[in-house]
Amino acid sequence: MEPEGKPKVAVAAVALGAVVIGVLVWWYYANKDKTPSAQDSQTLGEEIAGQTQTPTDSVPEVNPYKADTNPFEKANPLKDIYKNPFEK
Repeated sequence: MEPEGKPKVAVAAVALGAVVIGVLVWWYYANKDKTPSAQDSQTLGEEIAGQTQTPTDSVPEVNPYKADTNPFEKANPLKDIYKNPFEK
């Protein structure tokens, strides 16, 4: 007659050995140099964006007014007539 505790100890030892082997394999592959993946290269969108030109890139500036001019400064007839009494 065999004691009842020996099969439980054997099963526990096999389970512990499997866990230790699994951890060692995982650690080995986690620290191994990785091969270049698809994330390291350019995506299709990045490749296309570098080769295309938008239609507005070649359009000349057609605004007849300069960006720094204010039309009301030149055409205001009351500019020098009214003086604010609260300003010095």
